[in-house]
Amino acid sequence: MKEHSMLFSTPMVQAILEDRKTMTRRLNGLEEINQDPDNFWFWDFILPEGIVVLDQPSGEIVTVKCPYSVGDRIWVKETWAVDSMWDEVKPSEIDPCAAVWYATEAKGEWVGKIRSPRFMPKRAARIWREIVEIKPPERVQDISEEDAEAEGCNFNEGYSFGRDYSAMTYRELFQRLWDSLYAKKGLRWERNPWLWPLQFRRV
Repeated sequence: MKEHSMLFSTPMVQAILEDRKTMTRRLNGLEEINQDPDNFWFWDFILPEGIVVLDQPSGEIVTVKCPYSVGDRIWVKETWAVDSMWDEVKPSEIDPCAAVWYATEAKGEWVGKIRSPRFMPKRAARIWREIVEIKPPERVQDISEEDAEAEGCNFNEGYSFGRDYSAMTYRELFQRLWDSLYAKKGLRWERNPWLWPLQFRRV
């Protein structure tokens, strides 16, 4: 069993806490494939090793091993803060006993500067999940309506950009969520990158 840190936006953290989000899609290990995602076709997914076999127009076969396994643990990295007395201290040097505030909570007067999820130490993590299923890798546009709902898409969350999307499908909401997270990284929906669909549960 391995432990993996994963970044989640505040709306997605709330969805995890409410058990609306039971899936996530990750790009780790597929960076080279996603330089030209249209150049690959799914051939096979070998379990329990978690190896995807992809074909190319040239006939060359490419294999990629999933960096995750069933039974691995995920600890959530989220927007956080501690007491203002620690504002000038690096995250690694903050007292492990310091009280931690999370962005899904009401902000108290004691809360210091807001810190990026990227710098959250494991000891500050409050949310742990266990990977229970790894589906065959797919391209982002192949997501089903059921999986889009399991991704925690909500008609009232911030990625709706203040507009009324009540007539939209979960899949359409997920498209907007995806672009809000990955468009600036060159992996927008239209590029249709490959990814690992992971299902998790409470630990």
